[in-house]
Amino acid sequence: MIYWGNWSSSRCWRGGGANKRVASVVALALLLAVAAAPLRAGPQPGAAAIVCVPQGGDGGEEAYLRNTLDGLGFVLRLTNAPRSSDCKVYVSHPGQGPGPDAPGGLMSWVESGHGVVQIGDWGPDLIANTALAAGKSDAVEVALQTPHAITSGLGPQWPARPAGQYGEVAPAVAWATAGLDLASADGIPRGIAANRYGEGSVAFIGFNVYGPTAGLDDVELLRAAILWAAGELADDVSASSAMSLLLGSGLGALALVSRPRRRTLTG
Repeated sequence: MIYWGNWSSSRCWRGGGANKRVASVVALALLLAVAAAPLRAGPQPGAAAIVCVPQGGDGGEEAYLRNTLDGLGFVLRLTNAPRSSDCKVYVSHPGQGPGPDAPGGLMSWVESGHGVVQIGDWGPDLIANTALAAGKSDAVEVALQTPHAITSGLGPQWPARPAGQYGEVAPAVAWATAGLDLASADGIPRGIAANRYGEGSVAFIGFNVYGPTAGLDDVELLRAAILWAAGELADDVSASSAMSLLLGSGLGALALVSRPRRRTLTG
């Protein structure tokens, strides 16, 4: 959302070469974004996108995660042994039960062509991470950094909520300490991160992306992360992902130059 303040077309555009250049960049970005719009829908969950959710633990978190995944059309398996299941992707969540018996064993499962999506600092930690406690209603400012299939079509920035929204688990914001930096959270890198291991993939999301407090960008992020981890989304960056970053910088610059300039007194 852009706050225009006391915007005046004559005041903004009169005699400003820099303003016109910014306007040209924004116009080009908007045109390319419209052209790329059909790419944003992306592939829908297919037969390969069978998802394992850990059994046991915080019932509130598990229930809302399962409801969201079901609404997205994924086939669910409730199990703590993904290696013994037919699922393609394992999705961990705050407050979950014991989960897979050994992260080392899960890594070999990933390397053989499977995927993991970890939400918050609970889970197998195949991507190292750290976390800070937060309030459930705290806003987490997410800002895209590196164009990627996971974040293609999302807004350049949006407010999210900490992980741990619905049960007894303490809410927190988490950041990966390794992997590709896809987005910052509250200005800290790797609020969203991703990495390839052998034939498989691991995505890390450090804030809430399911249930009633999750926004549209959050839920779309979860969907795309699962599809990418399942191998149904290529690493190739779509035009819409690049346009999201360009639009974010271009519109931000336009908002700055359109503010009325402060008068300076000279003696």
